[in-house]
Amino acid sequence: MQADPNPVPTQAAPPIDPQTVDATAAQTFDGTAPPHATVSALATLVAGRYELREKIAEGGMGAVHRAIDRKLTREVALKLVKNPDASDNTRRRFHEESRITGQLQHPAIPPVHDLGELPDGRPYLAMKLIKGRTLTSTALSS
Repeated sequence: MQADPNPVPTQAAPPIDPQTVDATAAQTFDGTAPPHATVSALATLVAGRYELREKIAEGGMGAVHRAIDRKLTREVALKLVKNPDASDNTRRRFHEESRITGQLQHPAIPPVHDLGELPDGRPYLAMKLIKGRTLTSTALSS
């Protein structure tokens, strides 16, 4: 049996390396963020809980990143609204999609763990990280 190349950490995640986060983030660990803060800066602050890793998917409204849930010491998928100036309608649609997804139970639908807002008001959704290949990568290898 091969070792998982992306194992879930068994202890608390280490502090975020300042080399991988912009200067704005280093100044905003108190839970506040200036309006010009980047996604990488804000993501390090999400409820003081989620450490953002690489982007794994992107759509019209949001982007999904691999993240470490420091509170429960596990990997999750964190979906963020991309645009800090997202309209009220976009935010409402994101919340509605999150609530509906959170009520569904099906093997093909990742369970929702958390729903909240970044300091700039953009909503985020934390859900189970599904490991494996995407349909696109499967089709390309055929």
